[in-house]
Amino acid sequence: MDNTVVALGFFDGVHAGHCEILRTAVKIAKEKGCRSAACTFSVHPRAFVRGIAPAMLTSLNRRKELILEQGIERVEVLEFDKSMADMSPDVFASLLKDRYGCVAAVCGENFRFGKNAQGTPDTLRANGIETTVCSPVCIGGDIVSSTRVRRLITEGRLQGAGELLGRNFVLTGVVVDGFKLGRRLGRPTMNLRPDDGLIVPATGVYASRVLLEGQAYYAITNIGTRPTFSNDDIVSVESHIMDFCRDIYGASAAVELVQRLRDERRFDSETELLSQIDRDMARSREILDREYGV
Repeated sequence: MDNTVVALGFFDGVHAGHCEILRTAVKIAKEKGCRSAACTFSVHPRAFVRGIAPAMLTSLNRRKELILEQGIERVEVLEFDKSMADMSPDVFASLLKDRYGCVAAVCGENFRFGKNAQGTPDTLRANGIETTVCSPVCIGGDIVSSTRVRRLITEGRLQGAGELLGRNFVLTGVVVDGFKLGRRLGRPTMNLRPDDGLIVPATGVYASRVLLEGQAYYAITNIGTRPTFSNDDIVSVESHIMDFCRDIYGASAAVELVQRLRDERRFDSETELLSQIDRDMARSREILDREYGV
């Protein structure tokens, strides 16, 4: 195994703080003439240890893609199971060296590992792994964290979340069959079933882009319960893609949420709803043109 500088963390969201860790690992690897890697986990350790995990900002596949975009050469995913939860910190350090050729590690100040989270950066150093600890990144006077990003997203403050992420928040998933209400109204929608465990933003209407097969399309996205047509509390993610007419059921897609336009509301008539949709589309187009310089 080649000598490797390993970035350590769960990296949910790959936010600005995570990117600092990843880019530091890449920099040190180049200085040492080593390879760079990131080591993450298949599931959030809290899910196994406590039986509950926070809603995820990214699926595992999306997380790996974002990590690689930072210049990391490979991503190693450790299966977090009982043996991993019970592993002593020293054994974990040995695993890094023996399996991945780890000669140096980079992590954040709060990185802990091993049974009962007893392992610290000093444990890595004691096991012969040169360890660099990155200071937290602050934006807006507060430390950037996945918890802070989640809070902003659940409040519908997507622009604030985007500042911490360094990009707009994206929901990934699969296109599924819906109620076809939009099609009946002449405003067909793409219904996205988000990947399991992903956080879903506050209900409302968003200026958005749909990312499909390598192309980005302007859209408006409604996250909510369709109160004009339904009294249930099932939340759906429905995007009307502008200037688009294709059958994409079963396709993998992503919805990039750029800005929240308004609350979801009940309309007294379909005519009133359609008028509002047209206004939402016009406003979304203006926002997206400004965002992407079209």
